[in-house]
Amino acid sequence: MKFVLDTNIVVSAALGNAEDFDLIARLERDPAAMLYVTADILDEYDGALRRKAPRAAEAFLARIKAKAAIVEPAPGVEFPPDPTDAKFIACALSAGADVVVTKDKTLKREGRRHFRLTISRPSEIG
Repeated sequence: MKFVLDTNIVVSAALGNAEDFDLIARLERDPAAMLYVTADILDEYDGALRRKAPRAAEAFLARIKAKAAIVEPAPGVEFPPDPTDAKFIACALSAGADVVVTKDKTLKREGRRHFRLTISRPSEIG
């Protein structure tokens, strides 16, 4: 399965949220699970982790990088409800991701509607 993780999932996991931490741990253990990022997404993860979970930032980012494949974003993706979320949609489209995992209600609702992507909360991932 191909995944894209919104920054809110990565930071929440680093801060100890059990559901999000478990999801990332399962991705790490599953050889069939692929995590996709772009350079911009990695930069956002890094900045958010350093601000919100500074003690865990370096180690957690290393875990993400060890599992992630870096792709070029799909060109021309716009997401007017929240332009900062366009990078996750562009990554998912480029990678042919099966799911974008987020807790962002707008990204979930509007991303599904406009891009026909599967966008789920961590609790919805089997």
